[in-house]
Amino acid sequence: MPKVSVIIPVYNVEKYLKRCLDSLVNQTFNDIEIICINDGSTDNSLKIIEEYAQKDSRIKLFSQENKGSATARNVGLDNANGEYLMFCDSDDWYESQMVEKMFSAIEKENVDLVVCDVNIVIDETNDRKDDTVYPRLGFIGKVDFNSNIKIKDKVKVLLWKKIFRKSLVDKYNIRFPDGHKQEDCTFIRQYVLVAKNAYGLNEKLYNYVYRTGSVMSKAFDKGAKDCLDTLYCFDNLLFFLSKIKNIGNSKLNYVYDSVQDDAFFWYQFVSIDYKEKYAMEFIEILQRNKVPIANKKSHLLIYYAQKNNFKKVYDLLHKKGSGPLYLSFWQKLFSIKNTFGKKEKLITILGVSFKIKRKVKNA
Repeated sequence: MPKVSVIIPVYNVEKYLKRCLDSLVNQTFNDIEIICINDGSTDNSLKIIEEYAQKDSRIKLFSQENKGSATARNVGLDNANGEYLMFCDSDDWYESQMVEKMFSAIEKENVDLVVCDVNIVIDETNDRKDDTVYPRLGFIGKVDFNSNIKIKDKVKVLLWKKIFRKSLVDKYNIRFPDGHKQEDCTFIRQYVLVAKNAYGLNEKLYNYVYRTGSVMSKAFDKGAKDCLDTLYCFDNLLFFLSKIKNIGNSKLNYVYDSVQDDAFFWYQFVSIDYKEKYAMEFIEILQRNKVPIANKKSHLLIYYAQKNNFKKVYDLLHKKGSGPLYLSFWQKLFSIKNTFGKKEKLITILGVSFKIKRKVKNA
């Protein structure tokens, strides 16, 4: 049995796939299996995997009709034989020592989870981007989830920079919500709920490629109706929570609060055509799972939505302080911010915005 199973969903990434597979077959840690799930690719991705599998017996190939990365990853979980689990996106790649260092850390520190830092690479330019906070390492060293429930907020919901214990995944039957995007949120939060501790490894071992049209770039598209999937993933998380015995009030309250806070955050990205549906879905999920309403905003949201006053719902969720895109009056008149993935700054003066070129540091 291999020590580590690396799971890779693959869909139409012929441009990037060889680089990804090369980084895995050339790892300094050899005791791995590389599970590739071809998710109905229509380009040469399947052919590339077949060629690599003929040369390296550690590569296991599974194919399915196009059902999305959540279902593909579940196929990987069902067929993984390793003691530990790692994930890789097929357009990204590992540093050569990533598996070795992640495996060594989880064994040496005796923790349930290890998280490393990442390089963020702009696809069009191959520049490294160091000023993006979200995918970066949230903590360094060993942390105890039981003694500090808030530290869970530092565990970013990104699969590909972590190593997991398969025994814990199997014990609680942790899976991805089939058919929905934002699925990594559900998996990570389920795992963190049952994990005892984690270790932050302060090394950039994963190379994340930011490219236009990727799943992550689309997630922050204000017109993306897929943001509704966030609610379905919340529903899945709450159902998972109901099956765990003796979880404790602190963890329950943490999950309830985070569900509501995240719902408010994602509401800003939902297209206007889905605003009403999102609000009603959120209320239904709260009520079906008997979630206590954590704050005044939640009470008002439910009250106005039940009254079909969605103008009030919209106004409520767009007040100052509700999220990073909610700007004050003065910020709407005067502001300077970086544009993600581009060498530009967006400057707003007296409500008029324009772009200027900026320098991007190479890591």
